[in-house]
Parts: sequence; C-alpha cells; structure tokens
Amino acid sequence: MSKAYLPEGYTRNPRLHAYLFVSGDVAERRNTAKLISKSMLCRKAGSEAQPCGECDCCIKVEAGTHPDCIYVSGNEKTSVDDVRKIEDEAYLASNEADSKVFILEDADEYNVQGQNALLKIIEEPPNGVKFVLTASSVGAILPTVRSRVCTLSGKVKSIDNIVSEVKNEKKGLDDNSVKTLSYFVEGYDKADIKSLDETQIFGYVEKAHLFLSGKDTGIIMSLPKKREELMLCLQVFMLAVRQVAVVKAAGRMSDGILSDKLLSECNAKTSLKRAHALYDVFEEGYLLCEANANVNAVLSYLLEKAR
Repeated sequence: MSKAYLPEGYTRNPRLHAYLFVSGDVAERRNTAKLISKSMLCRKAGSEAQPCGECDCCIKVEAGTHPDCIYVSGNEKTSVDDVRKIEDEAYLASNEADSKVFILEDADEYNVQGQNALLKIIEEPPNGVKFVLTASSVGAILPTVRSRVCTLSGKVKSIDNIVSEVKNEKKGLDDNSVKTLSYFVEGYDKADIKSLDETQIFGYVEKAHLFLSGKDTGIIMSLPKKREELMLCLQVFMLAVRQVAVVKAAGRMSDGILSDKLLSECNAKTSLKRAHALYDVFEEGYLLCEANANVNAVLSYLLEKAR
C-alpha cells in the first residue's frame, strides 16, 4: 500500500468543511481520505494540518473505529434516502471529538438524484460537520456539487493515457474502436485492459445503441444470462445512458463510449428524464447482481422497469 500525503491544496486551506479528492488510484483515494480525516479530528495537528498519528483520534481513524469518522462505502447504492440518512446522522452530536467527518467514497458513482440530495447538507452542514468525498474522475460530479467543495487532485489517469494503453494491448483496432474501449475502461474502474474481450464490449455497445435509439426496444430480452456477463453489459448500458444524459443537459455532443453517430441517434430518441430513469434501473440491476441476487429475477426486474 502506497504512502498517502496530505494534498498541497488541503494544507493551504485546512479549515474548509468539504473536500473532493480525485485520483485514479483506489489505494491513494482511501489513504488520502483517511489522512485528511485524521487531520480534521487530530488533537495535536501540526502547523500545516499534518496529523500527529499518535493521539487516540489518529489511532482510531487509522483502525476505522473512530465513532466520529463515518464511512459511506462506494459499493452501496447511494439514493436520495441514503443521503437523508447521512443528513440525519450529521445532526447528531459528535461522540468523542469536536468535529464529525463523513468519508463519502466514489461520489462519482452516485446517481444524479443522490448528488442533488447531497447538495443541501454539503452547502449548509451543522457546526463541526465535515465531508471528504472521493472520486476517480471529476467529470461525473455535478457542477453544483463541485462548486461547494474544494477539489484536490491525486494520480488521475487521463483518457489519453488510457488510449495509449489500449493501443498497446489491443493491436489492430481502428480509431473509433480504440475510443469506445478506452471510454469503457475510464468509466468502469474494475476493467482490466489485458483481459477485456473487445468483441464482447462492442456487442454490448451496439445493444445499448439499438435500445436507446428505439431501433430495438425488445433488446432487454436478449441480455446475457450469466451473472458476470450481465454485469459487464449493464456497465456498458449505464455509460451509454450517462453519455446521453450529459448531451441532454449540456446541449452539445460529449465524448464517451458511443461514437458521435450512435450518440446522435440515441440522443434523438431518449429524453433527459428517461436517461436518468434508465440509469437508475440499470444501476439497480448491476447492484442486485453484485449482491448475488438470482439472475433470472434481475432480468425480470430489468424487463419490467426498462421500458
């Protein structure tokens, strides 16, 4: 595990109540969020907010046992109701420290409704309540959320870096195919370029295109029946829907897993409201698979909701 250091932007502004740490390295995100939380709760923080690492607060944060350092795992579906639970917890008095810190992992995976619900508590938190959000990419964080936090950067792998890796690992792909595969890798942090079956991914992209463009609304019936394949397919669908939503919200084309031609066709047939609703459905299907729900039950859920 690599050593974490307080970001320079934090040491310059250590008294704010909300930070967003962005890094392409999972270990760096977790270590840095923990270090910032130590700084916020440490009884003997140094002149540059460096935590002492020796007081009871630092020791408990490191061990994950401090009652005033609350983790919200990125593996949980963070809905509006989940954010309300965070808000309820925020208004409870701290147990041991003068402050209470919430570490919100993978905030870039929260759906739009969840991020919007988060705005209120981040904008006007109770006294002594602080937030440390983490994300692998700042692009999926709503501008309204970004405007309320201090963004700190770590090791973020750019799309250009990913494109170079894909070209090195997947010889012979044309530029559009490289672009599609690269945006899939960027958007899905569990993707491994070496082991990816590009033909499979391209097939799922085409399924997403046929569904979102209205050319084959029954495509949901042909989704994979194996858990791992279905989860991969749903990730592709989520990335495609998110790309359409960005286009609808921004009023201009956006780079992503869909080519410009496919994106234009999907954009013409999918409203912003529908894109948001479909994203929630596909995300729920993915999370059900991840929780080992019966695959046939997941497929039935998708058939019922993704209309």
